[in-house]
Amino acid sequence: MTTEALDLAIKTKIQKFLNLGVPKSDIASMIQGWNLNGNEELAHEYLINSSPGDSEDTTVQTDADDDCPVLPKEAWKGLFREYRELVGGTTEASDNYHWGGFYTVLGCTLNHRISIHYAGLVYPNSYICFIGPPGSPGKQPPQTVQSL
Repeated sequence: MTTEALDLAIKTKIQKFLNLGVPKSDIASMIQGWNLNGNEELAHEYLINSSPGDSEDTTVQTDADDDCPVLPKEAWKGLFREYRELVGGTTEASDNYHWGGFYTVLGCTLNHRISIHYAGLVYPNSYICFIGPPGSPGKQPPQTVQSL
């Protein structure tokens, strides 16, 4: 993560806590447990100079109400864009999950049909790991649909 991205993440997280009404003393205690790669002083300085409702330079485009960044529009080209247009908004899954899922299916479909020659045939490999909640908190558990 770049220094600029880390700074923005720190400011965004602190601002979220402030906007939720968490006291600054509690946020200061939480900062001590964060892995900030030497930016603890920056976090404390931002905390001291911020107040609830401040949002300058702390807004980041996120997916739904979580801390998941939205993929840039450059990620949605060609087949990925077409896929998003077809399924976007039809499920509770975020666009990030749709992108990763489509990338995985595309990779499985291509299988060993594509390769490069580098001291022999080398096939592309993808390792996808979905981390975080896949959908919105409004999702109903299957146990509630028992009247079918």
